[in-house]
Order: sequence, then C-alpha cells, then structure tokens
Amino acid sequence: MRAADIVSDHEIRVGLSVSVSGRFQLQGQQALHGILLWQSHANAQGGIPSNGGMSRPVRLIWYDDGSRVSRTRENVLRLIRNDSVDILLGPYSSSLTMAAAEIAEEYKKILWNYGGTSDEIFSHGWRYMIAIASPASDYLRALPQWLVKQYPKRCRICVLYSSQGTFGWQVARGVLESAPETRQSVELVPLDTPLKDSDAALSLLLDISPEAVMLAGEFPGRVGNHANSPALANVGASCSSRGGRNRGFCFSDGAVGRWSARAEPVGTWGELPNDCRTTL
Repeated sequence: MRAADIVSDHEIRVGLSVSVSGRFQLQGQQALHGILLWQSHANAQGGIPSNGGMSRPVRLIWYDDGSRVSRTRENVLRLIRNDSVDILLGPYSSSLTMAAAEIAEEYKKILWNYGGTSDEIFSHGWRYMIAIASPASDYLRALPQWLVKQYPKRCRICVLYSSQGTFGWQVARGVLESAPETRQSVELVPLDTPLKDSDAALSLLLDISPEAVMLAGEFPGRVGNHANSPALANVGASCSSRGGRNRGFCFSDGAVGRWSARAEPVGTWGELPNDCRTTL
C-alpha cells in the first residue's frame, strides 16, 4: 500500500485505487506508471492552474486494491474521507470501476474513468463520472463492414468471448448487431476463463469453419498460444477461399492482431482502419 507522506493544502490531491497485485496487476501497473509520468510532467510544468490563476503541484495518493471489489471500495472511501482528494481517478476493469463509481456518486465526487468500458457503466445515469473510452459494444462494431470490403467472400464470423463478466459478451454483441448490415453470419461462442480445454475450443472452430475468428474478453496468454497451434492453422486452411491461406482478427484486452493460416503474425492493431480502432 502506498500513500503520500505529507499532503499540503497548497497541493492538488489526486486519489487512485489501482491494481498493482492480483488479477489485473499488469494493466494496473501500466496505468500507475502512466499516471506517475503525468504527475511528473505536470509538476515539471509548474503544476496545474487553479482558481485565481495560481498553479498548484500535483500529489498522487494511491492504494493497491489487489484487483478486488471490496478493497476498491475501502480505498475509494479512504481517499475521500481521510485523504480529502481533489480529484478521483478510476481503477482498471469494469467491475472495479462500477464499485468506485457508486461511491463517487454517493459522495458527489467527480470520478475520471479511463479503465472501465462495460456498457452497464454508461447506462447507469451517473452524474459524477466522466468517461473517456467507448462502450465495449462499440469496440469492434465497425469491423464486419471493414472486413466485407477487404474480403467480400468472407461472410462467416466466429466470436469466441469470455463468459466471465459482461465485457466479452458486449464486445461480441457489437459484432453481432452490425453484421446483418453486410449479410454476414456470426456465431457467438462463450468460453470459460481461464480456458480449461483449448483442444475443445479448437475442435469447435473446426466444426463451425469460420472465415474470420475474433477473441473478445480476457484470455491472458491464450491468443499467442492459439496462433501458434497447428490445429488453428488447419482451421484456417479448411475454410480459406484464397489458396489455403485464411486471415482473421483477434481481440483481447485492448489489443487486436491479425493471424494467418500459417500461424504467422501478419499485422497489428495499428493496421486496422481508424473507424475500427478505439482508444482505451
């Protein structure tokens, strides 16, 4: 756990509950490093201008929530009640953000949400939350239209989505809702996370014979493993309409990659058109 040693009334106090341990520790640590960089940059510029034109330095106060909802609630309450923060930043993940937003609403404290994108967050009608990301269902909504323009004969899409939580389902739902406009068929398949039986998942892909495959949700390390799997290469070859070479798109935790039937990475998130990309 980490907090400021001395907090002055002259400073702008920024509070953060962040996952530096637990399930979301990778993303939490990345977020913390980015926010610490912002703090350093702001203070190097003389601080943040406040009322009256006087600039005030930034003091970040943060606590590890261990990727747990209960700890997030405790941290946010502590930041508001004990530390009297001026600015409250949200945690990473939709479940933790929901917990933080409920408390921010109760205490009428503005919450800057950068890491929670589940559609429920945007439909709650909270008055004290500012979100900078798109809802999860919009992440890949434009992808079927782009795909049909680039590969007109690829009309069978399979979305493998995490059955844990609502994020994966909502990303998949965006694809399902937009595909009929281009007369594409979409098969949605929920998967347990962590993936208990990867062979069964690959067998399912063989049965469906899709022409594009997407992963939606949290599959730590699974995208790379599947991309290197000979079984997945066979799936690509069996449903390919261009000389035994098939391409699809994979989405997981904000990253999209393109794979081929030869199990070779042939593209990155940055290669998608702008209307298919979302800043997280």
